[in-house]
Amino acid sequence: MYFHLTEATRRRLIKELRAYWSLHPRYQDIIDNIQGKFSFEERPQYGIILKTGSATKVQFSPDNFMGTVQSYVALAKIPGYAGLSVDWVREDSLAIQANGGRFPSQSGVYYCEMVTEDTFFVDPLLDVRDERILMTTPSEGTLQGIPYAGSLRIFEMPSGRLLRPGVNYTIGADQVTVYLAVPLANGQALSADYRVAGVTTGPWKVEAQSGLSHVIPGVVLVFGRRYQKGDRWAIIVSQIREPAYME
Repeated sequence: MYFHLTEATRRRLIKELRAYWSLHPRYQDIIDNIQGKFSFEERPQYGIILKTGSATKVQFSPDNFMGTVQSYVALAKIPGYAGLSVDWVREDSLAIQANGGRFPSQSGVYYCEMVTEDTFFVDPLLDVRDERILMTTPSEGTLQGIPYAGSLRIFEMPSGRLLRPGVNYTIGADQVTVYLAVPLANGQALSADYRVAGVTTGPWKVEAQSGLSHVIPGVVLVFGRRYQKGDRWAIIVSQIREPAYME
């Protein structure tokens, strides 16, 4: 029984390690050299050898979970991309302190793309929250920015009722004019949440085993050795500290 369990564990570890190193831009040829202890007729110059017999036993239990990390920032992957260029991100406490205890960058999603082997650009998609819509008539109002497609939500205040597009309101061809199906009554107003495209920044130079704190104020991006051309990832910035990771 012990042999069957450890053999299954070894096969799973080999599978996971091969999947991990297959995305590394500099060591993809190591995949065939990730094997068990007695898999080679000749020892390769470099590889990863796994053995389960006489290995150190590590017990896993719920006690290993220490808590949830609260942070303004979090690293997220984009579907279809490895997202391994950045090893991890964290808050820049010095930048927050210098900004009077407030996070120095607007909340939103900051999309990053490696355009060359060692440079990347940042395309922000910024949050707009609780924007009061300027009403020119009881049934017509104007947004202050052009919402990103699919991100607009309009609320009737002070009730907080979410209005339905195409039913309760429509958006004009200029993408900022709101037309209501039913005019607002006295004492009512409209509030909008949406995302708007920010200004693209870059190119930013990347160096191996280093961090960048000036790309997105308040965010420290730490790079290892796995950055490569064409990779993409996202940095999520929140207005308040929210659960970001499990520790």
